[in-house]
Amino acid sequence: MKNLRSFFLLGVLAVVMSLTSCSKDEVTPQGPQVVVPEGTQEVAIGDSKELTFMINVPGGFASATIETAGGVFAVPANLEQGAVSGEITGMFVAGDEVGPGAVTLTVVDANGKSAMGTHALEIIE
Repeated sequence: MKNLRSFFLLGVLAVVMSLTSCSKDEVTPQGPQVVVPEGTQEVAIGDSKELTFMINVPGGFASATIETAGGVFAVPANLEQGAVSGEITGMFVAGDEVGPGAVTLTVVDANGKSAMGTHALEIIE
């Protein structure tokens, strides 16, 4: 009887171990990508220019932040939470000084991975 009980416990242990080893391994998707055109775009002092960032977010869109230099950039709407692709378009208004400018967008996915893209600008008279 003791041998039967030991055999039963070993069988239960084997089943439990096989079930835990069959658990699905979670794969974290690739991080986001932000695509912008190459080169520098010119904007006259006080003028505006529409800028678009193409976004791929396999892990699902969570948030975006924007940093600007040489002017201000307004975005009417971000991507929807969880979106896996799309674009963020906004309007850059150049400041009152000639020189370099930039708009940098940083995108974060639902897994905490991030990517950034920068539109290079030149503020001219």
